Amino acid sequence: MLLNRHGEALLRVKGILNIADAVTPVAVHAVQHLVHTPRHLPAWPDQDRHSRLIFIARGLDPAAIERSFRAFVVAKMKRPRGSHD
Repeated sequence: MLLNRHGEALLRVKGILNIADAVTPVAVHAVQHLVHTPRHLPAWPDQDRHSRLIFIARGLDPAAIERSFRAFVVAKMKRPRGSHD
């Protein structure tokens, strides 16, 4: 949603995600409208196992990023387990 609507203003999105049932993190990376294939990393960089996302944007209100991200998470949680986009 966010990349589709605000891709020109989102210069970069990157992070590591703690995916349920995965032992190691998944790295994600996007540049404007281009989303690269997620990569499974061989190990966590430190003891912190929380997901981390960084948004680098130009002229985009941080509240808009947060609203879009929350809407995405809520939509994912409402879907039956095992369904994919």
